[in-house]
Amino acid sequence: MGKVARRIIIAVAVLMVVLFVGSFAIDRIMLNKTFSRVVSEDPGFLPNEEYMAAYKSTPVEFQLNGQTLRGYVYEADDPSAFIVFRHGIFSQHCDYLALVSAMVDRGYTVFAYDALGCGISDGDSTIGMAQSAIDVAAAVQYVRDQGLANALPLVLWGHSWGGYGVAAAMDIVPDVDACITMSGYNVPVEVLVDTATTSMGPIAATQRPTLWLVNKLTFGADADRTALDGINKTEAPVLVVHGTGDEVVRYDVTSVITQRDRITNPNVEYLVFDEKDHDGHNTYFYADAANDYLDAKRADLAKIEAQYPDGVPEDVMAAFMADYDQHRGNIANPKLINAIDVFITKAIGGDVKATDPSQYGALQSARYTNSGNSLGNRYELEAMHADDGSLIVVEREAEMHSMPTTVREFRADADLLDRIAAIVDEADMKEWGDLPLTEFIAYDASTPSLTLTFDSADASEKWPVWLSVSTSNVLPDDGKSLYAIRDLLDSYVSDANLIRQYEEPLR
Repeated sequence: MGKVARRIIIAVAVLMVVLFVGSFAIDRIMLNKTFSRVVSEDPGFLPNEEYMAAYKSTPVEFQLNGQTLRGYVYEADDPSAFIVFRHGIFSQHCDYLALVSAMVDRGYTVFAYDALGCGISDGDSTIGMAQSAIDVAAAVQYVRDQGLANALPLVLWGHSWGGYGVAAAMDIVPDVDACITMSGYNVPVEVLVDTATTSMGPIAATQRPTLWLVNKLTFGADADRTALDGINKTEAPVLVVHGTGDEVVRYDVTSVITQRDRITNPNVEYLVFDEKDHDGHNTYFYADAANDYLDAKRADLAKIEAQYPDGVPEDVMAAFMADYDQHRGNIANPKLINAIDVFITKAIGGDVKATDPSQYGALQSARYTNSGNSLGNRYELEAMHADDGSLIVVEREAEMHSMPTTVREFRADADLLDRIAAIVDEADMKEWGDLPLTEFIAYDASTPSLTLTFDSADASEKWPVWLSVSTSNVLPDDGKSLYAIRDLLDSYVSDANLIRQYEEPLR
């Protein structure tokens, strides 16, 4: 080999080392900045501590590597299980109180805490994507050391960063009784690379080696811990929840659900949300009524912000938020809560009880939906009260979810809800209780669903009561009543009944 060739090889080697070191330094700087403490910019739409004023709660704190993590134990009366809840990244446990309170109402005590660098816990940084499993394991150990669960079955539950954390933590603490992982990723480095790809394009793949090294130097052996390893390490039942339109932890790229064929734990179930407005990273959290109310309030806030380009005055914002109903804007999705409730009940050996028909008051609305996946069509029919108290049927339709929705409102007979209620009673739908899910909902399948909203029969109860079914459930009447209600709603869709038509912009 000649001198020139050797010099070229040496120059190339030096250049590669310089590029690698430079890439490593840039990745470390960027990750340190990314994972630094973030203060929530939510104007107040999400719940806060006052939201749980009606619930018994006990402040709790525990140590992790010399720093203090803080949270609350929200106690149910005569609880059937003890849940450790872990929130997603760049958030705090208060952001999930709509879900937490719904599960407390179902008879579960929930310990929800803030991670390092989040909410009321110590730390200037959330450290990284692998951190979640470490502190979930520490939280479980603390619960056991302090006897907080008091011999109750122990259940792990988390979303996104926490969805990874609760699943991967079972590689450290496998002897739990059940686990619910929502919108979780499988491998920390993979989700980092995929997130970088969305902003940098294919060049992000070249960062994989340095991202892996930064992660390894930060977390050591914990850097390679995966959700798949945790799920397969235990025999505890696991419920995997994900939305097909998730753009944060992509359904078919980095999610836990992509590992379905490699999961050997025989006690794993899947709940897939593929309906528009419920198929995202966290959009399946809330009931349609809550989403509609929040959309209206956000639109109102946008108009106010347009009036004050230099910033909304404090008194104006205070007046706006004083008119905001936190409970109305944070109604948990009954399909999600029902599914989790049934899953835990079965996992701990309890009996899945039929819904008590006496809890239902007057029927207030009925919504039928049939939408494809995140790229497909959207179609909804809803019977509801107009502002003047009359009954209308609202049709929402879009050829693609990326297109604006055409909304048409139709006059309906005054006895429409009574006729729907008669179908419900004839089919004994109020007796069905919490229905089992089919094993798996295909990514490209449409899912006809029906959600009925009733007043509570208890006049002192502020929450409505829902009856929600879909073809993802095992329906006792093979969907006869669902489609009968759909056909009844559809019978009002005619030019003769049309009140108005307009385009609803993309959310």
